[in-house]
Amino acid sequence: MGGITFKNAVSGFPAYLHDQLGFPQEGKARNRPHIALAIKGSVAEATDCGQMRPIRVPAELLAFASTQYGLVTGAQCDEHGLRRGTRAALVANGSWSKVARDVFDVSAEPAKYPATDWSHRRNAVMALLATGPESIAVGASALALLGVQGLPPTSKAAVAVARGRSARPRFGAPLHQFDVHGDVVMAEGRWRVADPRWALAQVVPEVSRSHAVSLMDSIQNLQILSEAGLSASHGIARGRRGVDRTHKWWSLSDGRAESPLETRVRLECRDFHIPADVLQFPVEAHDGRVIGYGDLAWDLGAGKWLVAEADGVEVHGAPDALFRDRWRANEFAALGVHIVRFTWRDLAPPGRVAAVISRQLLQLRHAS
Repeated sequence: MGGITFKNAVSGFPAYLHDQLGFPQEGKARNRPHIALAIKGSVAEATDCGQMRPIRVPAELLAFASTQYGLVTGAQCDEHGLRRGTRAALVANGSWSKVARDVFDVSAEPAKYPATDWSHRRNAVMALLATGPESIAVGASALALLGVQGLPPTSKAAVAVARGRSARPRFGAPLHQFDVHGDVVMAEGRWRVADPRWALAQVVPEVSRSHAVSLMDSIQNLQILSEAGLSASHGIARGRRGVDRTHKWWSLSDGRAESPLETRVRLECRDFHIPADVLQFPVEAHDGRVIGYGDLAWDLGAGKWLVAEADGVEVHGAPDALFRDRWRANEFAALGVHIVRFTWRDLAPPGRVAAVISRQLLQLRHAS
């Protein structure tokens, strides 16, 4: 298979690309080595351009790394014939980076998940790999690997080892430590994670209301926990530090919310005394066909509705999604459904979303 080779001091490249790729600009010498990368057959080569010695990385190892968020351990490298000295050379020349004890980043592209979800999942896997095969993801890490949305961007990795002995991988930042209770489940078919009831109970007392309710909504929407499971998680959380302020939050959860943004819009409308009449409102054509669902809806009377749509970038930003949204908006309008759209930016300052909806309700009901 043919590949791409980066060569030292390529002429004609803009200065900023020379700098990003590690190439010296004209008249600007560098002391550190430069790297040439190429894919040839079943190996990837990373060459120290100062010495012109190719470092052969098995393509199978890189493919394996892509299944664990671009990360590999030293033991996994050994299994593919990539020894300690070779790994050290790859780190030294900048092809790889060492991100935890005996864990290496081989720079796989995070294309499968939104950026925040990718970061949480990757940090969880990094902590598991650094701690060893007996480790279990708990708290925020367990929720991330289960696909639950709504964690704060600043959530830290959290792991424990089996038999209740807590562990702290040498990972750059301190990790939360929890005892492991309940059943251990498998996430993504390979990662050991704590019982989701316990994981949620660990996280809720540590986060804000909006994040907590978003997590509760998501874990129900994904059918990881039922209402009974959520109630059990609340019971587990009792007695934990910080839980007293959260008791009223658990009753605010609604598994019909399909994203944290929907949760945030719903909570703001509730706080400003204009709660939606219906969530996931089915909009029906004249022949009874459901042509779409509105995230939140208010009854205007006489068969007319106001619908609020929460447009997350990952879901609604693609060209196909924009086309579908425009088509659906036209169909809704023809059926007497008025639409207002919100993004994450509209949540600041607090009350902005509620103010828009209040004005729309006042105007539309007055017009009716």
